Amino acid sequence: MAFYPCFISFRHFDDEISEAFIKQFVDCLNGYLTPLVGVGPFIDYKRMQAGYKLSPAIADAICNSACMIVIWTPQYFTSEHIWCAMEYKAMIDLEKKRLSLLPGGEQFKGLIIPVIYRGSKYYPSKLADQEIYLNFEKFGLYEEVMMKNKKFAEEIEKLADYIADRIDAFRRNNQNPWGSCNGFQLPSENDTKQFIQAITGVAQNTQAFPFR
Repeated sequence: MAFYPCFISFRHFDDEISEAFIKQFVDCLNGYLTPLVGVGPFIDYKRMQAGYKLSPAIADAICNSACMIVIWTPQYFTSEHIWCAMEYKAMIDLEKKRLSLLPGGEQFKGLIIPVIYRGSKYYPSKLADQEIYLNFEKFGLYEEVMMKNKKFAEEIEKLADYIADRIDAFRRNNQNPWGSCNGFQLPSENDTKQFIQAITGVAQNTQAFPFR
């Protein structure tokens, strides 16, 4: 069974700036997180490999991840690119079940950590009212690389510590919710579109776009 400290969910953009941001973020996170928990995050840079059954593979990776990091942009919740919302909703369903395994004080520390890459003023108010997010919108590639940029590297170090603490909370309470993922599935397209509408307040069209 594969285990990941976190699943990184993000909208794929075919531009060098976005790809460079994701790579720097993941490299920096990996440098802080792997020494703490022994393994790095799961990230699907290129939609896995030829031959993979995409939906079951993504569902398995999410289910076997302790947390989810959401690299958010205004294009994250759209019916034209539905995979991100499917991943997010899947983790919400898991989070609800998993936090119930912990004592009361630990149930307020969620398993989904949003990181705003661009467009903070468009971040859904319903999410802002529920979760504390990190804002990396001001990071520019003209600055020092992220792992050498004191301001942002410190935020990622705190993020790694938070994820390690979430994993330890389950272990301290003799829980291992990552070992029972057989049959776990991503939410349906219809359920996901209803979820997007509930989050954004915008009605979704009925055309299906199953790939990013």
